[in-house]
Amino acid sequence: MESGYTVTKRGPNGQAQEIRCATHTGCTWTTVSAGARSDQDPVFVAQFAHHLRVASEPERQAFGHLRRSRAKDKPR
Repeated sequence: MESGYTVTKRGPNGQAQEIRCATHTGCTWTTVSAGARSDQDPVFVAQFAHHLRVASEPERQAFGHLRRSRAKDKPR
């Protein structure tokens, strides 16, 4: 099963501790687990699915605030 992310850090027993997005070119999204997990752990899968949803919304900005258009003719 292709997951769309790669494991970037592994724990002492070889279990995944950090994953990175491999779907989007140049994407820097990563997530770290507090404990060691399997490569296809449901938590990693859910976190990556959330990343894909957020990345597909081009108008979404940090902290959930939508971008505002700046009109040049607005008085200051």
